[in-house]
Amino acid sequence: MTVARSLAVVCLCSALVAGCGEDDDATTTTAATTTAAEATGRGGPGVTVGMKDFAFDPQEISIIVGEEVTWRNDDSAEHNIVGQGVEDPPTSDNLGLGQTYTWRALQAGTVDYLCTIHPNMTGKITVEK
Repeated sequence: MTVARSLAVVCLCSALVAGCGEDDDATTTTAATTTAAEATGRGGPGVTVGMKDFAFDPQEISIIVGEEVTWRNDDSAEHNIVGQGVEDPPTSDNLGLGQTYTWRALQAGTVDYLCTIHPNMTGKITVEK
């Protein structure tokens, strides 16, 4: 391959990479706009809470009515979610590594929850109107 041809290939690859970055920015902007629109009370995309090292992360979150909380088990041990404080609190089966559980907040209030397998694992959700 000649030097000129190699340079042309490098330039072409650089242009493609730069073009990909611009598309990513456009997607991010669109996603942010959608998130803001959804957060007006129709229910947004929600929050993900990890279960890792025998703790919920983050331990405390705030959402609005209609939003969802998804718990994802990133531990090798099984965990569950059992909540109280609202009419329809989150209550999951035992979740193994990589499994998730999603709950939608239907009313404002405070939800305290824990893993009944590991009662020292606790969390709190503040649900606002």
